[in-house]
Amino acid sequence: MRSLPEKLDAKNAATKAHPEKLSGEQFDHAYMLDMVRDHTKDVTEFRTEAKTAKDPAIKNFASQTLPTLEEHLK
Repeated sequence: MRSLPEKLDAKNAATKAHPEKLSGEQFDHAYMLDMVRDHTKDVTEFRTEAKTAKDPAIKNFASQTLPTLEEHLK
């Protein structure tokens, strides 16, 4: 079993730190931009796994979850 990291890596720490300095509309904009980037990345990864995963359970999970991620991205 893999253990959880005790702290964020540099990239994720920067992602977390940036909106902490903002408020109001600036915070909302930064938050939404990050969510769109994250969902775009997730959709790409889930599409790939839905098509190419060797493990049937992973392929099935990716195929079933992909429509929800795509809807969220809209």
